[in-house]
Parts: sequence; C-alpha cells; structure tokens
Amino acid sequence: MQHRRHESIPGSTAEKITVLAVIVAYHPDTEQLSILRESIREQVAHTLIVDNSEGDKGALDSLQCRRVTIISLGTNTGIGSAQNSGIEWADDHGFSHVLLLDQDSLPAPGMVHTLCNAEQILHGQGVIVAAVGPQAFLRTDCKKQEPFIVKGRVGFIKRVCEPAGDQLIEVAYLHASGTLMKIARIREIGPIDSALFIDMLDMEWCFRATAKKHVSYGVCAAHIFHQVGVKEQIGTASCNREISVHPPLRSYYQARNWVLLIRKKYVPRTWLFVYGIRNIWLRFCVLLVVAPNRKKRCNYFFLGVWHGLRRKSGRLDE
Repeated sequence: MQHRRHESIPGSTAEKITVLAVIVAYHPDTEQLSILRESIREQVAHTLIVDNSEGDKGALDSLQCRRVTIISLGTNTGIGSAQNSGIEWADDHGFSHVLLLDQDSLPAPGMVHTLCNAEQILHGQGVIVAAVGPQAFLRTDCKKQEPFIVKGRVGFIKRVCEPAGDQLIEVAYLHASGTLMKIARIREIGPIDSALFIDMLDMEWCFRATAKKHVSYGVCAAHIFHQVGVKEQIGTASCNREISVHPPLRSYYQARNWVLLIRKKYVPRTWLFVYGIRNIWLRFCVLLVVAPNRKKRCNYFFLGVWHGLRRKSGRLDE
C-alpha cells in the first residue's frame, strides 16, 4: 500500500506524518458511518473501519472505497481490543500515527491537521507527548463544550476553552474519540487495556502514560462533535439538566472497571474518589430513578462491583 504524505506542518522537521484513522463500529447506522467516513477521509492518509459487530462479516462492505479498508472481527471483542487491532494494522503498514474515532463522532474540517500541528509545536518545546485530542461538542448542541479534565492544586478540575481560543491544555486524560497518538509512543506506553472491554480505557491509558512521564494535551483549535447515549431530562422546568442513559449492561462495566482501576497504583487516588462518587455511585442512583429496567440495572451494577473485587475482567458472559 502506498501512503499519502500528510500536508506539510509549519515548524515541523522532515519527519513524515502519515495518519491512519481507526473507526471502531458496532452495529452502526451505516448512513451516519458513511458521513463520518467522508468527513475524515480527506484529512488522513488512510481510514480503517474495524467492525466489532456479531453476525455478517460483510455488512459494511458497501462503505469500502478509495483509501478506506474494512476489517471484520466477527464478534464483539470489546472496544479496546478493536482499537488495538487498528493500532497493530497501522504499525504493520508503516503509519506514523493513529486517530481513534467512535462511530457516532464527526470531526470538524481541518481537525487532523490542527492536532498534528499542535503535536509538532509541543515536540519542539521538548514535551514528551502521549496524545493530543480535540475540543469536543455535543452533536445535539454544537455550542455546548465538553470540558477537559486537568489536574488542579487539589484533585482534578474541569476546564473549558476560551471562545475562538487556540490554547494547548495539559490534561489528565483524553476521551478516545478524536485522540491522535503516535505509534512510537504507543510502543513505549503499551496498548489499550483490552481487559476492561468498554468504559475508562482511555482514562487508564492516559494515567499509565503520565506515570511514564508522557503528557496528554487538549487542543482548543481542533473540534469534534459526538453523541453520548440517550439523553433524559431530570428536574423541573426551572431547574433541570440532561443525563445520558446507557443500557443496563453498561452499569456492570462502569462499576467493575472502577473497582479494577483502584488496584492500579498509577491511577490517582483523588480522581478515583471523586469520579467514583459522582460518575459511578451518584449516577447509578439517579438512573435508578429516571431510567427503565431498574432491577436489571441494579443487578448488573452490583455484579460489576463483585467481579471487580474478584479481579474478573473481559467480556461478561451472559
């Protein structure tokens, strides 16, 4: 395969940058996936769609075209395993970087070039960059930023980009979709922890990178739009907020993986405590009130806690 050279980056060295976009798909909406394919195809050297769905291995063959390759795993191996398959494919085919994408994301024009440029600037400053990622917005509300999480004086805090800002923000972790990673850095840090299957894999990898003196950055000038779960309104008309509602099974992985991360010494204790209270236990209690399938959700949640205590990982066999 011949790789298209990435457009030149101001201030960069003679190093070639060839980016492979790795899109992990699981029973996707093919129309939406086609839109994502077209939005990223001209920004990267090549696109690899990793079909993580069960069933027909040729279900996404219609999406294959110039500079787009599809590989089907035939079963749900978990998002981490699928991402690692894409990373290995990139390494085997000589790409310098991978761009991880979820099937429901939509990169803004020029996002990849902006991320590459930011990485080169940081490299020129002597920073050992683990990964760079874009400012995320909700597809349902293109003005609503999803804040970056940064390390504060005590614990971790949220930080949003300034309007029309071009800041490079050192972050505690990046959410996977839109993250640009250098293959050489992945070799140093290690692959995605596929044993977690789904949930918190991106956080774990970034914390592991930090422990190895690699730094992750949020790039305010790069934008991506995505959708997380189904939104439910809670509260009154005068005081309400939205919360994303995932299927009950996700409660299992969220609870289990949080417990598993407690055992990893490089994961910050303050983050584990705050994230556990707000995003695991409090969220679980709220979902028991506003979401359907309460008994099923409750059973999955506490099974996850139990399996985490027993150090059980991977896919839950139902």
